[in-house]
Amino acid sequence: MAGFDAERIFATQGDYCYFQPASGSPNELYHNQEWVEHALPAIRDCRIPTEMIPHTPDGQPVSMNLRCDDTFVEDSHWHQQAQRYNNFVHTASDKRLLLLEFGVGFNTPVIIRFPFEQMAAQFPDTTLVRFNRDYPQLSLQGVKSLLAFTEDINRII
Repeated sequence: MAGFDAERIFATQGDYCYFQPASGSPNELYHNQEWVEHALPAIRDCRIPTEMIPHTPDGQPVSMNLRCDDTFVEDSHWHQQAQRYNNFVHTASDKRLLLLEFGVGFNTPVIIRFPFEQMAAQFPDTTLVRFNRDYPQLSLQGVKSLLAFTEDINRII
């Protein structure tokens, strides 16, 4: 909605514009914009009518496409974007690289936080800029260039 090319976004932790089967199977995502537009006017006291509870086309309960456990759906588009991201990282590894990290904590640090620190430690001309009120510190030794901000991000930007 902000105008970014969807083909250039890798939503490694998921994307709230999709539902997925709550069980994680089948490995499919369902765009939820139509459901959201239909459900919003029906919300009363933060609730929707029971008959509006979303389901997959075959009637399974859904959840948001959000990495929170082993049911997270990584569909073919996710894997395509993962490959594109890995290709970019490989290509950028010997160039000047700026890593911007916004509010990444320790819920799933192996997805963004730790890999960014590893890149900042291993790649020769890489700077990690971390915006994090609560966890600005590094977990990894050897990071050559870190700028950490704990202030309100609106003030910094």
